[in-house]
Amino acid sequence: MLKKAHSIDDIEKFKMDKSEITLDSVIFYNMPFLTDAIGNDLSICVLTKRKYKLPTGRVVNAKFDRIIIQNCREVFGSCLNDYFIIHERFLIKVK
Repeated sequence: MLKKAHSIDDIEKFKMDKSEITLDSVIFYNMPFLTDAIGNDLSICVLTKRKYKLPTGRVVNAKFDRIIIQNCREVFGSCLNDYFIIHERFLIKVK
């Protein structure tokens, strides 16, 4: 099950109500997350303060890593247009 999340950029930029957002659903800087980056896909990106270009040329505050699912409509039946947390057990700590 994918857990929806909010980036710290969006929370600050759009002045979202912090009382309704739990800490475990916030994406902080240098944290990987899942999103629809290219279009109808599920990609891994890392949130950054600096802007980077996606392979499509769009500029975002995240560094693109790789595509996990090429066609979400085929797998899930619809597009996934949100941010999603990657659970810690799927991450490898780099020293």
